[in-house]
Amino acid sequence: MLQSKLPDTEVFEDHLDNILSNLEGKADYILNLGKYATLDFYCVLYEQEGFELSASILGRIAKLGAALGVVVYPSNNEVSDSVD
Repeated sequence: MLQSKLPDTEVFEDHLDNILSNLEGKADYILNLGKYATLDFYCVLYEQEGFELSASILGRIAKLGAALGVVVYPSNNEVSDSVD
């Protein structure tokens, strides 16, 4: 498991860029690993209303043979509003 080294205040795409930069030098190994395991980027975002990813980031993930999964948790205010 890898985690971005960037501060939480950075945008989602920058975190993915940080992680991809660490993985791309090992692309052959990762692609081979994909024959035996499921490869994915599982991302959790807190207090986000949404996000956008560039074609470049999505292409880099695809080149590693990985899927992208994202869970977005609303802010506490949105949760408490929906519970009432």
